Amino acid sequence: MPVFQFLPWCRLKNRIDVDGISFVPIDRDNWETMHSNARDTAWARLILRSFVSITGSPVRDAVIVHKTNDGWFTDVDAADVEHIREVVSLVCFSALSKREYFELSTWNSDCFRLDGIRFPSAPDTVGFMTRRRDGSTSHYWELADISFTQPLHTWTSAIELDEPVLTALTQYRGSSTSDNWARMKNAIELFNLANSDNDLMPHHVEWVLLCSAFQQLLDTKSNCRDLADEFARLMAPMTELTIAKSKRNHGSVKDNSISLRHVWMYQFCSMRGHYAHGNLDTHQPSVWNWLEHVMLATGAFPMCVKLLLSSRSLYELSYQDRVFIEAFERLMDENWTRAGGNDQQPGSAWHTVMDVAANEVRKQILQEKMDELIQGA
Repeated sequence: MPVFQFLPWCRLKNRIDVDGISFVPIDRDNWETMHSNARDTAWARLILRSFVSITGSPVRDAVIVHKTNDGWFTDVDAADVEHIREVVSLVCFSALSKREYFELSTWNSDCFRLDGIRFPSAPDTVGFMTRRRDGSTSHYWELADISFTQPLHTWTSAIELDEPVLTALTQYRGSSTSDNWARMKNAIELFNLANSDNDLMPHHVEWVLLCSAFQQLLDTKSNCRDLADEFARLMAPMTELTIAKSKRNHGSVKDNSISLRHVWMYQFCSMRGHYAHGNLDTHQPSVWNWLEHVMLATGAFPMCVKLLLSSRSLYELSYQDRVFIEAFERLMDENWTRAGGNDQQPGSAWHTVMDVAANEVRKQILQEKMDELIQGA
């Protein structure tokens, strides 16, 4: 039975091909140029009319997902479906890795919800399968009688992908052991789940998912000190910020020589223990508020993935990566979740710290190039 798979709420700029799977952004004004098969084009247009944007009109932007060497409508088995979902997860992660905080445009993992529609011959009667606790339920409807409305939080401009990290992850998938890939895959899926921006996802669940993602990725023991040690080792900047130099109050920390990133991860993990065991009204002291914690975690996790891929010579850190690593501890030392004085907007301190770090990284890059010239002379 033919299957049509697509991301109804996703807006990609360009077609991409990843590990045998193609992601094709639709162009409602130029359907004929998208695909040589007139039947497939007509069927896709018919199906996508049932997917409605928040303005009440059929979505103008969606992404068709199919096996690169097959058409848009093909039979797929369970292995095909699993592979496609895995690739979608990697593409989703590459988009989350590309996000910038405090910018007008943003996106989330719910933008990458994969839908699949089955039908016997022509898409007038279509079938869906939904999960339930005791298995699954099949639904069959006349296509003309149904519609699906876009969730408000998935409304976004064109989504950008971090294509170098996507390429590196695909290479790692093919070259690593099954255990190493399973751990990386699981960590990424946990991270994606924690970044849906869906109001139905409780904050404490996002916290637990994020911390679990770090633990899977860094392959640490289940105690917070091991996780903080490994995180601090991996996310080392050129200039370290210790508790002794911090502007924030770290009264519960006795050793002033500990780095700020180590203290942050230790607290983040400790709070996770409270949330995971049902203590949602925890009174454990924390230097950072909830929003600061999850924003720092969401920014740091993709960087840890990149650093691990870089250590395996699969990825080269970009200028922007180096800036974030250098700025990370300094961001912990600023209050950037609320507006400051002089009519500053929320996030102004974030951008200021990033600008300072960018200047320092540029100087370091220049020094590295000068050293190379001297050595080559």
